[in-house]
Amino acid sequence: MEECGEDWDDLTAALTAVAKDTKAAEEARGEDERSTLFMTVTETGGGIGGQLRKLCGLGRAVSGVPQAVLLDLGVGGFVKLESADVTKDTIATLLSEYRAGKLELQSPNPAK
Repeated sequence: MEECGEDWDDLTAALTAVAKDTKAAEEARGEDERSTLFMTVTETGGGIGGQLRKLCGLGRAVSGVPQAVLLDLGVGGFVKLESADVTKDTIATLLSEYRAGKLELQSPNPAK
């Protein structure tokens, strides 16, 4: 999401809404610890954003084209959101389909 320009606030709001819904659902189930963490990457160039892009094979950020990736750090894989339409609904669908076993994790690209 580094190069999202004027869409940045909308994308952050969408991710925040999914995060709040996820937390509320976990709390309703009596889960004390969070099973899902959410983050955005705002820096360009190196840093964690560059490393995640490399690991997930995302290539360079393109201005105005957001990308979303679900990382499963416990398993060591990722799933890309295959849509440039990153909204609350597409993020929530990505998460629910992954949890339902409908999406296959990809292996990260090895560090070079």
